[in-house]
Amino acid sequence: MAQQYANPVTLENLRIRIDHLFKRLAKHGKQSEGVWDFHNNLYCRLEEHRGRGLDHEFWNFLVDELAKWRAIRGRPEHTKRAIRDAGLKLLPDLKYCFYRLAGKVTNELPTIETLVWSDVEPLFEVAAQIKKVSSPMFASKLCHFLVPSAYFVTDGELVKPEWNEYRHYWENCQASWLAQSEKEALKNALLMRMPVNCIPCSTYPWQTKITELCQFK
Repeated sequence: MAQQYANPVTLENLRIRIDHLFKRLAKHGKQSEGVWDFHNNLYCRLEEHRGRGLDHEFWNFLVDELAKWRAIRGRPEHTKRAIRDAGLKLLPDLKYCFYRLAGKVTNELPTIETLVWSDVEPLFEVAAQIKKVSSPMFASKLCHFLVPSAYFVTDGELVKPEWNEYRHYWENCQASWLAQSEKEALKNALLMRMPVNCIPCSTYPWQTKITELCQFK
């Protein structure tokens, strides 16, 4: 298989991909531009839960959101209850890796601008044990919910299907973001596409969200 590379993170690429995204949403009768907040509401709720710590209530919330993000579907045994129970068994390991990466100051999360793969790998590996599938989609979404600014979401319906090794995808996306010098302009460009009354939460993952948008098909 030919070597895969992340799409460049540029203002033009971001604009094109967001336009494409809103056309996709409109096609499926979902929220349109001026209404959809690029998951800011979810990140605000995650921020609230994170402030309490990775407890059973937070885990139940994560499972519900993973189901909404279609991360639990797959084989017949992949039910919400099965994922919930598997996660509870691994919750001590998840907590350890989560706090090791994010620390106790959960309103100031680490970002891809300062991390390397060895920093984010332990949490990803524990997350992958919950569903035990070859696709990195479930683990990437769970880790993104836990530390949004440190993990890129990968989803075969939205990004190139050739990305099977999450480390390669993560490092390529990180390199694409770091190579861009107009980071503030990119943030402003995304902010301008949000609803006018939208106030992004303090942990809104600008770096990963913008890079992800640029990877859309």
